[in-house]
Parts: sequence; C-alpha cells; structure tokens
Amino acid sequence: MPAGQERNHILQNAIGSLAYQDPKLAASLALMLPPGNAQMNPISQIANGFGNNSDPQSAIDWLQTLPQGPAKQNALRSLGWQLAQNDPKAAAQFANTLPPGQERDNLIGHISDVLSQSDISGALDWVQQLPEGGAKQNAMGNISSEWAKNDPQAALDYATRTLQPGRLQNSFLTSAAAALAQNDSSAAVGYVQKLPEGGARDAFISGVVSGLSQSSPQEAASFASSLPPGDTQNRSVGQVVSQWAYADPQSAAKWVSTFPSGSTRDAALQNVVSGWSQSDAAGAGQWLGTLPEDSAKQRAVQSYVNQLVWQNPGMAAPWAEALTDPLARQNSLENLARQWLQTDHAAAEAWLGKVSLPDNIKQQLLKGAK
Repeated sequence: MPAGQERNHILQNAIGSLAYQDPKLAASLALMLPPGNAQMNPISQIANGFGNNSDPQSAIDWLQTLPQGPAKQNALRSLGWQLAQNDPKAAAQFANTLPPGQERDNLIGHISDVLSQSDISGALDWVQQLPEGGAKQNAMGNISSEWAKNDPQAALDYATRTLQPGRLQNSFLTSAAAALAQNDSSAAVGYVQKLPEGGARDAFISGVVSGLSQSSPQEAASFASSLPPGDTQNRSVGQVVSQWAYADPQSAAKWVSTFPSGSTRDAALQNVVSGWSQSDAAGAGQWLGTLPEDSAKQRAVQSYVNQLVWQNPGMAAPWAEALTDPLARQNSLENLARQWLQTDHAAAEAWLGKVSLPDNIKQQLLKGAK
C-alpha cells in the first residue's frame, strides 16, 4: 500500500491492537510510520505494552533505537509509570538506566511511592543506593510518609536509630510525628520530652502540630501554647492558626485574641484573616472591626485588603482607605485600582474620582488600564 494517511491509519490501528500482546512486533510496525505526530501515540502505546509485560531489558533496547525528541520522552514517561504500577522492582531497574534529569527524578519519586505501599524494606534498600541529590531526598520523603501512615512507631525508630541528623532524618520525624499524633496524641506529645533541643526536636514538633491540627485543632492549640516562648512556638502557633482558620475561623480567632501583644499575635491575626476571608470575607471583616486599634490590627487589615483585591475589590476599598500608614495606604490603593480597573472599569473609575490619591497617580492608573 502506498504511503499516505490511509496507510498510516491502518498501521496505527494495528499497533494499538498489538502493543500489549506483542510490543516487539508493534515496535517494528511503528518504524513504518513517518516520523513526527504519526508516531507519537503509537510509540506511547508500545511503551505501555513493554511496561505491562514487565520486560525492562527489551524496553531499554527498544528505547535506545528511538531518536531524541518528544516521542522518546513520552515513551520514557509511559514505560516508567506503567512498570511502576505493574512491577515496581522492574521499574526501579529501569530507572537506574536513565540519564540524570527531570524525567528520571519524576520516575524515581513515583516508583518510591508505589513500592513503599507494598515493600517498605525493598523501597528503602533501593533508594539508599541512589546517588545523593533531590531525587533521593524526595523518594525518601515518599517512603517516610507511607511508612508513617501504616506504622508510625517503626518509622520513628528507624529515623532515630538509623538516620544521621539532618534533612532526611527530619523528614522522617515530621511524617512519623504527624501520624502518631493522629493515632495517639498523648504518646506523640510525650515523645517530645525525650528529644534534645535542635533540628530533630523541631521537626518532630512540627509533625505533632500538623497531625493534631487535622484531628483536634483545640488540642493542637493547647500543645502549641505549652511550648516555651521562642521561634519553635511561633512556628507552631502559625501552623495551628493557618489550618484552623480555614476549618473554623471563629474558634481560631477566639484563641488568637487571647495572645499577648507581640510578633506571635501579629502573625496569628494575619493568618486568621487570610484564611477566614477566603471562605467568608464579610465575616472576617466584621471580626476585624472588633479588634483594638493598634499596629497589629493595621497589619491584619493589610492582609485582608491583599486577599480581597482579587476576590472583591469593592469590599476591599474602604479598608484600604482606612489604613493609617501613608505608604502602605497608597500602595494598597494603587494595587487595588489596577486590579479593579481590569475587572470593572466603570466602578473603579468612579471610585478613583473620590478616593484620596494624587491626581497624577490617578491619571497614570487610568492610562495604564486602557
């Protein structure tokens, strides 16, 4: 049959039928297609077929015959992910043959995730043999998350007894602590006392706060409040408020209102208003109105305005106008005007006519919106 669309269509259909049954034969047919788009989908199908047959060596031999380009990249991705689903160990063998790069890193991450669901020991053995770098760190992170979900105590023991202090150990500790806090909060909180000051303890505390915030925000708040004043407590309070403000902003706001003046309270107020305004901007505004007039409120109002600029510039306008710091006020008004002019030019222009901004700034804003 002469070359042409009809011949290509017949070949593509044949490859689609054969790819899973006999990927080698399908691969030989793909060579008869013209390079480019006509080969793209058939090559991906063949890669899936090799992956389904768990024959990494044949797949590698075939891939080496493909020219560099989008089709080969798609084949690498399809083969790796198909192998990972059907035979993670074969996928690991395949990943070891790939040159360094994003495709290899992505595949290593996926394999570690799949393999750790069925064989934690095998996943650890394989990942530990990988060269140091981001791919190894991410893979170990996947393993720690999966292990912690199924057996947080075992993951915790491994982290403290086997891993050296550093980023990897901290990742394991955070995952294990989060899972343990959800399963046995008293054990998780008690374990904190066993850890010396330092990065490992901070990582574990972060995990405890994360786990408690998901299962019992009130308990997370109590735990954060019990920590000694300092950076660790500040970070913990921020974690609690950030999660609680989305789920139950009124309760989070009530807790934050008990904080003494200082940087922790300032940051917590901003976290509350940021989370609350995404689900109930009017309610967040009403709460802001109850706060005492101080610098902490001004910073919270600034966060509120920044949030509303994109959601509801008309609601943000009076709050931006009420800012007391001249520079913050002008920056907020200009930012608000730019956004509002893009979404409702008439309303924004009418507002600009009334707002207290220099005339030359108003003209620049209007000119920039045309």
